Amino acid sequence: MAKRRRRKKKEDSGCAGILFLILLALLVLAIGLSLVAIPIVAVGGAIYYFFPFWKKRKKIKGTLSDFWLNEYEKERFRTTYNKVVEARSNIYKANRIGDEEGIPRKKDGTFVLRGRRAKELQNFINSNREIVYDNNSILYQLESLPQKRWLEFREIYVRFFKFYYAAIAWFITAEYLISQNFSKYSEGFAVLARFPVDLIKMFLSFFNKTKSYQNPDFYTQWEILLISGGIAILTYFIVSKVAKIYLKRVTPFPPEVDADNYDKY
Repeated sequence: MAKRRRRKKKEDSGCAGILFLILLALLVLAIGLSLVAIPIVAVGGAIYYFFPFWKKRKKIKGTLSDFWLNEYEKERFRTTYNKVVEARSNIYKANRIGDEEGIPRKKDGTFVLRGRRAKELQNFINSNREIVYDNNSILYQLESLPQKRWLEFREIYVRFFKFYYAAIAWFITAEYLISQNFSKYSEGFAVLARFPVDLIKMFLSFFNKTKSYQNPDFYTQWEILLISGGIAILTYFIVSKVAKIYLKRVTPFPPEVDADNYDKY
C-alpha cells in the first residue's frame, strides 16, 4: 500500500514537472515571437499611418487657420448664433412683459395659464426655448470643431512618429549589435532572420525525446532581439509623450469659436 502511494506521488510530481516545462517552453516561444513581431509592427504601423498623416500635414501652414471653420461653417455659425441670440432676447422680453402686466407665476417659473394673455406669452416663450435648444447643439459642435480637428490630427501625428522612430531605433540598435558580434553584416543578418525558424525547431524538439535541436547562435539571437526590442519599445513611449508637446510648435492649438473670432481666421 505504501509503495503504491509513493509511486502515485512520483507520477504526480512527474506530471507536474512535465506540465511546468511545457508552460515554460510556451512562454519562451511567445516571448520569442513577440520579439520578432516588434520590428514588423513598428514598420507596419509607420506605413499605415504615413498616408493619413501626410494628407493632413501637407495642408498645415503653422497658423490658427489650419483647422479653422471653412466658409460654409462660418456662415452656419453666424446664422445659428443669431437665431439663439434672438430667441433668448424674445424669452427675456416676454418674461418682462408678463411681469409688468402682473401675470402670476408657478413654482417652476412659468406663467399661470389662466387667461388668454398668459397662454400667449407662455407659448411664445416655449417656442423660443425650443429654438435655443435645437440650435445650441449645432452651435456647440461648431464652437469645438477646430479643436476636435486638431486633436484628431494629433492622434495621427503621434501614432505615425512613435511607430516611425521605434522602427528606426530597432534597426539602428540591431545593426550596431550585429556589427559587434559578426565580422560580416550579411552573416549576422542571416542569423537574425533565421531566429523564428530556430525558435520553432527548438520548441518542437522539446517533444522529441530522441533528438534535441542545437542552435549555436541561440544567445546571440536573443541578445540582439531583446536589446533592440527593448530600445524600440522605450523609444515608442518616449516619442508618444514628446510628439504631443512638439506638435504645438508645428501647428498651434486653436481657441474655441465664438462670436468675436469665428471669421477671424
